[in-house]
Amino acid sequence: MKKNNIKGCKDLSTKDVLKKNYIIKIIKKNFHSFGFQEIETSSIENLSILNYKYEQETDNLIFKIINSGISFSKNIIKYANINLSKTNNNKIINKLCKKGLRYDLTVPLVRYYKSNINNIELPFKVYQIGKVWRADKPQKGRLREFYQCDVDIINRFNRSSLWEEVELLMLYINIFIDLNIPITISINHRKLIENICEIYQIKEKNIINFIRILDKWEKIGREKVKNEMIQKNINTSYLDIILDTLDKKESNNIIINFLEDIFNKNKKNTTSLTELKFIFNNLTEIIKNKNINLKLNLKLARGLIYYDGVIFEINIQDNHKQSIAGGGRYNYLTKLFGLNNISGVGCSIGLSRIMELIKTSKMNYKNTSKIKNVLFLNYNNQHILKNYYLIHYLRNNKIPTEIYPKNIDIKKQMKYANKKKICFVIKIKNDKNLYIRNMQSGKEYIFTKKKQILDIIINQ
Repeated sequence: MKKNNIKGCKDLSTKDVLKKNYIIKIIKKNFHSFGFQEIETSSIENLSILNYKYEQETDNLIFKIINSGISFSKNIIKYANINLSKTNNNKIINKLCKKGLRYDLTVPLVRYYKSNINNIELPFKVYQIGKVWRADKPQKGRLREFYQCDVDIINRFNRSSLWEEVELLMLYINIFIDLNIPITISINHRKLIENICEIYQIKEKNIINFIRILDKWEKIGREKVKNEMIQKNINTSYLDIILDTLDKKESNNIIINFLEDIFNKNKKNTTSLTELKFIFNNLTEIIKNKNINLKLNLKLARGLIYYDGVIFEINIQDNHKQSIAGGGRYNYLTKLFGLNNISGVGCSIGLSRIMELIKTSKMNYKNTSKIKNVLFLNYNNQHILKNYYLIHYLRNNKIPTEIYPKNIDIKKQMKYANKKKICFVIKIKNDKNLYIRNMQSGKEYIFTKKKQILDIIINQ
């Protein structure tokens, strides 16, 4: 039997869970401070919900669940009523699988909103923290099972504004300041990419492919992006000019002015630029004196097809190859659910990536939890039972308290306490000898009343 778990899936030790809870505590504190409330959506969704909400490549990364009651026998094809000579793998899968594990938290959120539309007041400001699954090839920074922390605002078109984007970005700035992680925020606009494609005569049917390939730039580099675009028969007459435009590295204002000139000369709508200027101007004013780098990154594409407005990605400063958070406006996704008058914008933190980052970096991670725990040594069952009121008293006062399960040698019990980093050990040999030992300092104190023991634990 193999002892290793599935590649791309990780077990968490007690230390890992403490770290995860520490990070979640900071994230939730900030979510609440911006007026977001928590919901939970199901880990399993109908494939009719998951399919067609992402691009085709992503559909192949969804974990499918075989329909209940199917026996893997020679009759399985007969059960599905499939003619193998006239079908393909996708048709077989669609027959055998009606459900799948969620790929992200955004699609389930929009499904949740539509299911509860009559009971939800807009704007709907919510967050979710949970696991998602992707049938991807495991590699560094890319898991098959991992945690995401999503925050979203669903609103009516005529009420939504760019302040929603500004607020989301400020929320994430506050989170990463609290986590002591210096970040770069890259911002772009999906319509801006489309406008540039139109100016340089890329056919409309090729624009989606162009965006999908462009999203790989940071991972595979410019030349491979260019070669892949050529292979996909994307118009090559102006390809180098387009890539030069998208790769501009000047200041945000210089790039915006450059694009305004191009748009005006070609009589293109400059709405996307106007929206970007609004976000940059207001964010720059708000985050004065903070260690945040704001960057207009025209190469940023966010591969998921449902984005159609402002998009953003958060990276560790000086490391642009792996994002730790990202999101944008997804009005196209709400339309796919038949919500034509509804707007959505959201951002997701990769909790698993942040845990790995804190584990491998030299950043000041410290578990600020100051919960003090207690171990009752086990001398015999009679004394444990007689003094159980003390255990009950400590637990009621939010002091984690455990009993050593067996009256083995006391030295072995003390060794257990040291290994588990127990703060205090209580020795009750008989009614006259009641001791509490501070395991860090080694000092022992005699107590006679239960309030005394609580005072010692709290004040030591």
